[in-house]
Amino acid sequence: MNPALPLLALLSLAGLLGRRRETGIGIGIPWAACGLAGIALLWPALRLPDGIPSPSATLAEQAPWQGIAEPAAGNPNLRDVTWQVEPWLLFLRHELRAWRLPFWDPHQFSGSPYWSNGSGAPLFPLHLLFTALPLQLGFVLLPWLRIVIGGCGAWLLARELGLGRPAALLAALIFPLSGMITSFLLFPMGNTHALVPWVLLAVERLASGRGSWMGLALAGGLQLLGGHPETPVFTALLAGVYLLARGSDRWLAVWGRFLAGWTAALAISAVHVLPLYETLTGSGKWLHTTPSPPAPLAAVAGALLRSVLPDAFGNPADGTWWGPYNYAATAVYAGALTIPFAAAGLAAARGDRRWRAVAVMTLFALVGAYHLFGMGPVLYALPVVNRGLHHYMKFGLELGLALLAAAGCERWVSGRGRGLLAGSALVVVVLAAAAWRLGPEWRQRGLVGTETAWIAAIGGTALLLALSLRLPASRRWTAWLFLPGLVVLDLVAAHGRTNPGLSVRKLYPVTGAVRFLQGRPERVAGLGGALHPDAAMIYGLYDIRGDSPVKLQRYDRVYAEMGAGDPVNFQPIHDWHSPWLDRLGVRWVVAGPAEEAPPGLAWTLAYAGTDARVYERPTFMPLVRLTAGAQGGVRVEERAPGVWRIGFNAPSPGKLAVAETWDPGWRATLNGRSVAVEPFRDVLLGVAVGPGPGRIELRYHPDGFAAGMGLSLLGLAAVAFGAVWKGKGRRGQAGPRLAPTEPSVAAPSR
Repeated sequence: MNPALPLLALLSLAGLLGRRRETGIGIGIPWAACGLAGIALLWPALRLPDGIPSPSATLAEQAPWQGIAEPAAGNPNLRDVTWQVEPWLLFLRHELRAWRLPFWDPHQFSGSPYWSNGSGAPLFPLHLLFTALPLQLGFVLLPWLRIVIGGCGAWLLARELGLGRPAALLAALIFPLSGMITSFLLFPMGNTHALVPWVLLAVERLASGRGSWMGLALAGGLQLLGGHPETPVFTALLAGVYLLARGSDRWLAVWGRFLAGWTAALAISAVHVLPLYETLTGSGKWLHTTPSPPAPLAAVAGALLRSVLPDAFGNPADGTWWGPYNYAATAVYAGALTIPFAAAGLAAARGDRRWRAVAVMTLFALVGAYHLFGMGPVLYALPVVNRGLHHYMKFGLELGLALLAAAGCERWVSGRGRGLLAGSALVVVVLAAAAWRLGPEWRQRGLVGTETAWIAAIGGTALLLALSLRLPASRRWTAWLFLPGLVVLDLVAAHGRTNPGLSVRKLYPVTGAVRFLQGRPERVAGLGGALHPDAAMIYGLYDIRGDSPVKLQRYDRVYAEMGAGDPVNFQPIHDWHSPWLDRLGVRWVVAGPAEEAPPGLAWTLAYAGTDARVYERPTFMPLVRLTAGAQGGVRVEERAPGVWRIGFNAPSPGKLAVAETWDPGWRATLNGRSVAVEPFRDVLLGVAVGPGPGRIELRYHPDGFAAGMGLSLLGLAAVAFGAVWKGKGRRGQAGPRLAPTEPSVAAPSR
């Protein structure tokens, strides 16, 4: 048995002990429900004795990992989890367990910032928990907690909007199990998604006068530390749209507190965000951003078919995906019940400004994600927002649908909800359109049976919901008892295969070629995709390549002389005669087990095995060398991530060059005295030395880290002071606390 399974079951049921019966706002019910639903969603991993949720069986397609697993058991659409996310997490774990703050990653791009790469999230609480736990348990608990936290946030938001517990439970289940959220569950984006409803909850409480800017500051600050900068930006945009549509009796004060909350959130997260800004503005992703051409309307319409038919274009977990873009980017299915119930829930917007705001926010997320009705140029005209991938805004669509569906369910239970008819009819029409448009492709690809089963299940559910309007209210309450289970069954059936299971022993195992390279200080590279970049982060190797969305433009210009330059995506090396291979100290090149060295190169075969070949390049330069006129000897006394200690003897003045990527965060001392670190050949570390012997110490601290730390402490102090001040004000007030003025959507019709 997987040891995580009984633990997750106990944690789920233990949530019921936290119920606050006197107020009805505790999170025991959604904690238990979402915990059990999370177990169901992660079952592909939990059914394996040493299983973790990971798509990385696809490792076995490339050297040096052939044969370690069955590649078809992975999910190639989640390749970024395999090539980026898991190495980032394992590197963070290694550094923190070595009692080092992970400022610098020496294992990719000949060295690159880690603290400020935007994705490592070194201070996010769930990542810190992952670091402290046993490896297998950490990999399981991390996505499970994202599901539970997101579900509990959706529950509290639904309750704040006036819904009863049964309806709020639907929102708590729909949101964390919906298409986009589950597709990015293993990404750092999963951290930020889990906090979206908490941010909206803080905004609603602020607008109603039941909360303050401090709640928004904490929720927004945590989200900014979560490892996906675009999600907080889009969350703030959607929250602003929500607040604008909602309105308030104290408009100026509420907007002032809204801005104060986000300002404090930026301050709290400044220890991470300020270095991120310094790094990001020097990256190709920032410097070369150009508006992408608008997606053809036909492609958008095809993608939207997945709102009612999750596997309309197949499923990469089954090897049948053939749709436009990729599976994760277009996943938007929120369940068979959701659209009909959401249509019924729209009626709440007529008499309640809170629900009008939910509807407007949902529509804005839909229009913004797909650039409908000319929204693309508007978003590209906004600062910061224009740098993001706007299709990520679908998380707002899925949260809005979950809330509206919960409101529609409450109306349905109370004997109303005729909007179900329109919603059910819309589902049937879209299903018919999908069958008409995609039917020939389904027949060609052997998917007719699968798609027919989905159409029958979803269409049948829509029909039953429409017929249920004839039931009396008492019978509907009885029928409601089956709805949470139906929601979980539906969404797990749709999305349970997205994140497959893998034995933790097969996650980046040490093969013969890796064992040969470990402990060797020189840099490595690979032919084609061999030893895919970022694997070096796990094995402690030093690669000149990398696969990260934030690449330093300075280094990417150099890499473009060896391979194709790309501001975001990994490109393999194609010019093996480039002098930069020598300057960067590349001694070892990994290739497939039967792959020959490129012609015309005097490489020596140093290792040959069934997993890979390793060639040795004879012309590499030392990683640390005296140059620019200096001669003499050097010795490396210590080398660690972000640290070099080097002794030298230079009879004549010159420069000590270190084949590590230059960044403004590098600092140096020469014999205990601070000296400048200058770019050598525009990209390497250079320090003026000589004449005579000496000792140089190089250390990296992210540019902006000290200022960011000061701002973070000020932000936390401001929140603490505000909480104390507010507590004193409450103790000084007399009389009972007033309830919110807006009526519940469950109020009986007159």
